[in-house]
Amino acid sequence: MAQYVPINPGTDVITDTTKVTTGYFTGGVGTLAKGNLTTSSLSSTQKGYYYNLQYSSEDQLSVTYGHYAGSGSSAKNETKAIYNQFMNLLLPPNDLASTASKGFIFTGTHPSTGSTSMSLAAAEEVPFIVGTVGNDAGTGNSGESFEDAMYFIVAERARMKDRLNKENWTIALSGSRGINGHEDITQGSSGSSKTIVLTDDSKTVAATATPVGPRYNIVSGSGGTIVDASSSMYYGYFYPNIGVMALRQNILSASLPGTAASVTSSWIGVTAEIGQGGGFAHQTSSGADNSIKLANSIHMAAQTLRSEEDQTSRAYFCRALANDFNFTNNPTFVSGSDKAFYNQDMVGYPHTFITTVGLYQTSVGGTQELIAVGRLSSPVQKNYGTEATIKVKLTY
Repeated sequence: MAQYVPINPGTDVITDTTKVTTGYFTGGVGTLAKGNLTTSSLSSTQKGYYYNLQYSSEDQLSVTYGHYAGSGSSAKNETKAIYNQFMNLLLPPNDLASTASKGFIFTGTHPSTGSTSMSLAAAEEVPFIVGTVGNDAGTGNSGESFEDAMYFIVAERARMKDRLNKENWTIALSGSRGINGHEDITQGSSGSSKTIVLTDDSKTVAATATPVGPRYNIVSGSGGTIVDASSSMYYGYFYPNIGVMALRQNILSASLPGTAASVTSSWIGVTAEIGQGGGFAHQTSSGADNSIKLANSIHMAAQTLRSEEDQTSRAYFCRALANDFNFTNNPTFVSGSDKAFYNQDMVGYPHTFITTVGLYQTSVGGTQELIAVGRLSSPVQKNYGTEATIKVKLTY
C-alpha cells in the first residue's frame, strides 16, 4: 500500500510572489520599429468604433476616439458611445455622480516643453486647452480642464497578462505639425514631421486609486523617465491593470494638429498617402474617421511595451525520515509466493531509490487525489540509516 506523509503547512511550505515582465508584442518582442503595426481587416461598422493594430498577423492594440456629444459620428453616435463607455469604466463613482463635471477632468499645464523631438513656437503656447459640454475646445487658464474628446489605446488582454508594466513603456506618436499650411508628415527634415514621446510618471508620483486599479499620468518622456519633471505635462491617464491609455485630444491636437481632413484605413502603411490629415486635428462632421489618426501616428513611430504578471511560487519540503519509504510496492522488490526480498542482502536492512515525488490532496470521502508529480534528476537512495528532504517547487 502506498505510504502518505502529511505536509506541515507551518514548517514545510514556503510561498513567494514575484513580478515577471516580458516583451508585450508577439514573440516576446518589447520594442517594435516604426511601420510594424498595421490595421487589421474590419467591417465598416466596426471601423466606426475602433481599429485593431496587428503585428505578425496578430492583434496587439486597439485604438478608438470618443466625443462627449458624439461629434464625428454617423447617425449611430459611435463616438458618444465610446466616450461614455470609457467614462463609466474609468471614472470614480463620485465623479460620475457630479452634475458639475461630466467627463474626463485633467489638471496641469499645456505640454509646451518636454518631448525632445517636439518644439512649439512661443506664439502657439497656451496654458492648456479647455472644453465645454457639447462644444469643441476653447482656451482657458489655470485650473481644471474638461476634455470633451479623448483618444484611447487598449492593450490586448491576453497579451498584457496581469497588467502592463509601468515605467518600462514608451509610446511615440508621429504626425504633422504643419509648415505654411502644408501638412505632410513624410517631409522629415523640412520640419513638418514631429514626434511626441510619452510614458508614465509612476517613478515620481504616487498612484491615484480608481475603480479599475491604480492610475498614473501620461507625460512627456520615455521608459518612465520624465523629460521635464518640474512641469505638469499631462497628456492623459494610464491604467496599467486594464491596459488602457486615455489621451487628451485637445492636448494632442495642440502638439500635432495636422489637418482635419478625413482619412481612411488604407493609409496605414501606404507611404504615398500617409500625411494628409496626419496629426490630431479631429474632424467633427458626420461620419468622420478620427480613430485612424491615432492608428496612423502609432504606425509611424517605434513603440515599446512590456507585460507583467505575478508569479506565485510555492515550495514544499517533502521529508523522508529514517523510518519512511524504506519499502516499495514495486513487484521486483520481492520474489516468490512468500514475497521474500529479491536481494537477500536487504534482509533486515532494505534499500529503496526515490525517483518521483507525488503531491496529493484529500478529496471528499477521504481518498487521496494526485495533483502534481515531480521527477528527480537522479535517484536518491533511502534506507533506515538515511533521511532525505526533497524540495518541490510549483509556480503558477
